[in-house]
Order: sequence, then C-alpha cells, then structure tokens
Amino acid sequence: MALTENERRILSQLALASPLSKRDITGRGGMGWATAVKLITRLEEQGYVVPYGNERQNQAGKSATVYALSPTKPAALGIDIEYVRARLNVRNLSNECLFESERATPQFATPDDLIEFLDQLLCDAVARVARQGLTLEGAGIGVPSHLFGREGVPYIRIAETLALRSGFPVTVDNNIRCFAACIASQEKMPVSMLVVTIRSGIGVGIVIDGKIYQGERGCSGEIGHFPAVQNGARCRCGKTGCLETVVNRDSLANDLEAARNGNKEAWQRVSDAARMLGKAIASMMLVLDIRRVAVYAELGELGKMLLDPIQQAAEEAVNPGFDFDIRYEALDAEVYVLGAAQLVLDAFLWR
Repeated sequence: MALTENERRILSQLALASPLSKRDITGRGGMGWATAVKLITRLEEQGYVVPYGNERQNQAGKSATVYALSPTKPAALGIDIEYVRARLNVRNLSNECLFESERATPQFATPDDLIEFLDQLLCDAVARVARQGLTLEGAGIGVPSHLFGREGVPYIRIAETLALRSGFPVTVDNNIRCFAACIASQEKMPVSMLVVTIRSGIGVGIVIDGKIYQGERGCSGEIGHFPAVQNGARCRCGKTGCLETVVNRDSLANDLEAARNGNKEAWQRVSDAARMLGKAIASMMLVLDIRRVAVYAELGELGKMLLDPIQQAAEEAVNPGFDFDIRYEALDAEVYVLGAAQLVLDAFLWR
C-alpha cells in the first residue's frame, strides 16, 4: 500500500513515542482532528497500527483509546554480506528483531553466484516469516563494493533479479552506506559526517545534510583503496598496498593487544596504520568540507588506542584553522543489518 505523507507522519510519531491517543497524534503531527481520525482508522484497517492496552483518561475526563505500531506489519528483511559472514534478520518499525540468523559467506566467482546465495537466503526467510504469521514488505541488502575486485557489484541488476524471483521489492546497496544511514538516522538533526568502519575491510559512508551520498556509480567512500604502502600486500580490489591491507580488524587486533601489554614494536605498527588512516580521513574532510567523523571498528574498547594517532595525523594534514571532531566507538555489526532493513522501512516513515 502506498502511504500518504500524513500516514507516514503518524507511523513516525508512534515509532518515536508509543502508545499515543488520536489527540496526541493530532497535536504532534500538526494535522486536523478529522484527518487524524480518518488516517488512524485506515492504518488500523490495513494492519499498520493496533489499539494498545487499556484506555486512559484525557483532559476532558473521557477515555481515549491509545495506539501503537503493529509488531508484525510492516516487516522488512535486512541482509548484510561481509567478506567472511552473512547476517540477516527481520525487523518491524519499532526496531524489534523478529528473527535472525547467520551464515558463512561463500566465495563468489561472479555476481550470479551472489544472486543464487541471496535467493536462497530470501527463500529461507520467507518460509520462516510465514510460519510466524508475518508478511515481508521487502528486503534490503548491503554488499561490499569490491566483492568481485575491479569488476564491482551490479547493485541494480542483483536487486531486479531478486525482486522478480521473490515477488516483493528488493533494494541492494553498499553495506557501508547501510551502516552510515542507520547512524545518521539516530542524530536529532540532519548532519554532515563521515562514518568510517573497520571490519575485514575499511570503508566510509558519506552523509551530507542527513542524506547518504552514493556517487556517480554507487562507489563513494572507498577510502580503503587509497594507496598507502609502497610494494605492499595485494588487495582484494586487485591493487597492492591499499589502506585496508594494513587497517583492518585482523591485522590490528593482535597488535593492539600486544601494545596494551607494553610491546613497543606492536604499538609502532598500530600507530603507523592509524596515521595512514588519519591522513586519508583528512583528505576526505578537506575535499568535502565535512568536519564530523565517527570511526567504528570491530576492535572493542582496544580500538580507542587508534584515536590519538588518527587525530594527530589529521591535524597535520588539514589546513590551519580547519576545526573538526573525530570520535571512536566499538562497532556493533547488527547496525549493518538494521541499516539494510531501513532501506525498506524508510518508505513507511516521514523524515
């Protein structure tokens, strides 16, 4: 069902604060009483909102039914394909996880291999939600841009093929952008920021005035493939010495642990890698005039050790007087899946 702007406003209000009465919704949504009553009734008939609990007293002393989002509709499937594992879950507008699963990511020789794997995941998910009495409104899928090296990922073709097979809308995008969209949606006001993620690879989600910048071919934010080390290791993209060959979860984890225990050589390797990342971040900040950066890494609290050398290298690289803020947080991989599901759920919300 195509929702009107006011219907999306109502669902957004209930997502932020629930339960609400019709009068609450009228005041918060800036719409007339008759309009609110009509739309809430329609949303209830369509299964998107439900009466919630007992009635409460309003200011006039009369009882007023309160409403909440349906726990089962809309339901959206989110899938995150990482180089080593694939996560999926089904979520509703209340951000409740209705079920989840995880599988090892196989090696994909071609995009068709990826399509077959995703099709299997979709079929399994559809069967699972049917047993739970749910109906999927669509699927959002996050995929690394360089899964096939220089060839890249044909997002649109994959999405169209899977939509034809599944019978519901499918959106495919870069998984870093899915993560960044989720982080940006948690901000109270639209912001411009760089969301840097460190897993088995490294990438950047570029947020400009609250919106994700995709680039001409959907390949924005590939900071991990900046040249960083002369005659360095071969990267999955086909080049050698890319930034993500030295800045990644696997290469940093052991060195961070050793550095914490006083190993000076390990700390030097960590510091060198962090400074490379800081210079790359500085380049992006200068080009885009974005001054807020959030670094998320699957390195837990140890990852905070990266922050000082990142900050120092960035300060040395930017123009004098270019103020910026860089923060570090441990990466929660579930945010990737949530961001993928939001590719579907955002159609039901007013931003």
